[in-house]
Amino acid sequence: LDRPLSDIVIVKSGVFKVPNKFAVEREPVDPDI
Repeated sequence: LDRPLSDIVIVKSGVFKVPNKFAVEREPVDPDI
Protein backbone atom coordinates (compact mmCIF):
# COMPACT_ATOMS: atom_id res chain seq x y z
CA LEU A 1 0.00 0.00 0.00
CA ASP A 2 2.99 2.29 0.55
CA ARG A 3 4.14 2.00 -3.06
CA PRO A 4 0.80 2.94 -4.74
CA LEU A 5 0.17 5.70 -2.22
CA SER A 6 3.58 7.29 -2.89
CA ASP A 7 3.01 7.13 -6.65
CA ILE A 8 -0.33 8.92 -6.35
CA VAL A 9 1.19 11.66 -4.19
CA ILE A 10 4.05 12.25 -6.66
CA VAL A 11 1.65 12.37 -9.61
CA LYS A 12 -0.63 14.85 -7.83
CA SER A 13 2.34 17.07 -6.94
CA GLY A 14 3.60 17.01 -10.55
CA VAL A 15 0.19 17.70 -12.06
CA PHE A 16 -0.32 20.66 -9.75
CA LYS A 17 3.15 22.02 -10.49
CA VAL A 18 2.73 21.72 -14.27
CA PRO A 19 -0.39 23.94 -14.51
CA ASN A 20 0.97 26.33 -11.90
CA LYS A 21 4.22 26.87 -13.80
CA PHE A 22 2.39 27.34 -17.10
CA ALA A 23 0.09 29.98 -15.63
CA VAL A 24 3.00 31.88 -14.08
CA GLU A 25 5.01 31.77 -17.29
CA ARG A 26 2.03 32.79 -19.40
CA GLU A 27 1.19 35.79 -17.22
CA PRO A 28 4.54 37.60 -17.75
CA VAL A 29 4.59 36.65 -21.44
CA ASP A 30 1.14 38.16 -22.08
CA PRO A 31 1.92 41.66 -20.70
CA ASP A 32 5.42 41.53 -22.20
CA ILE A 33 4.00 41.38 -25.72
